[in-house]
Amino acid sequence: MKGFSNVISGVIGLIVTIIIAVIIVANLWNVVTSLDLTGDANRTVTNLFNQTWTAFGLFVILPIVLAAVVLLRLIGGWGKGR
Repeated sequence: MKGFSNVISGVIGLIVTIIIAVIIVANLWNVVTSLDLTGDANRTVTNLFNQTWTAFGLFVILPIVLAAVVLLRLIGGWGKGR
C-alpha cells in the first residue's frame, strides 16, 4: 500500500500546486490590468492570460487520469509480481 499512498500524496501535492498557481495568476491579472498599456501590449497580455487559463483548465484532466491508473492497478493487480 506504500505505492498507493505515494500516488495519493502526489495527487494532493499537484492539486495544491495548481491552486497556488491560480492564485498567483489571478493576482498578476489584477496588477497588469491596472497598468496603462498600449494596444499591442494589452492584446499580448490578454492572449497570454487566456492561454494560461486554458492550461489550468487542462490540468483538471491530470488527476482524473492518475485516478484511472490507480484504479486499473488495483483492479488488474499490476505490480504484484505477475
